[in-house]
Amino acid sequence: MVITIIEDNESLNFAIKLLLEKNGYKVFGYKTADELIDDISNIGNIDLFIIDIKLPGMNGLELIEHLRLYKNSSYLIISSYTDIQHISQAFSLGCDDYIKKPFEIEELLIRIEKIEKTRYPQCKIKFNNEFVYDFQTKILEKDMKKIMLSRIETNFIEILLRNKGKVVSLDTIREKVWENDTPSNTISATIYRIRNKIGNNVILTFRDVGYMIQ
Repeated sequence: MVITIIEDNESLNFAIKLLLEKNGYKVFGYKTADELIDDISNIGNIDLFIIDIKLPGMNGLELIEHLRLYKNSSYLIISSYTDIQHISQAFSLGCDDYIKKPFEIEELLIRIEKIEKTRYPQCKIKFNNEFVYDFQTKILEKDMKKIMLSRIETNFIEILLRNKGKVVSLDTIREKVWENDTPSNTISATIYRIRNKIGNNVILTFRDVGYMIQ
């Protein structure tokens, strides 16, 4: 996974970064929200943000709200705040986990590994007996040949595969793929383009409910 740390305590920031890099993660470290925002376009896809709430300038909760473009990323809050109000607000913004300071650095690694297993239950997944999707490289293949997908099409395929065998609701698709109240005809047009690339029998339609990959 690609992980970004936003923590103004330099020694803690360095310790987390060092531990994660030793465990095979690609890690970027920043001391403030502004530093991250200035550089974020140079990073590319980010799997996990580790964010301290008490940051100078823009705080961690405000930063999560700012990172709407990265709605498909996971968020782990680290904070000395222990009151239920901050914890509740963090989860309402889409936080995946919350760890209170002080903590053992190895505990953080355990929490991250749990998030990773949720995001990537397995690196590659086979479906419809002919397609293979790689969650890390975001490459879809059929008979060892790559199928080119746009960013939106990739997000669409991923949300269906993460819920393989379950109907994914239209509201969930809007939230995870477009991050806004996308009209139904836009969703239908995206499905049409994907089906032109992978065939009509892969994605099942449940009218006015959602879509599913078996």
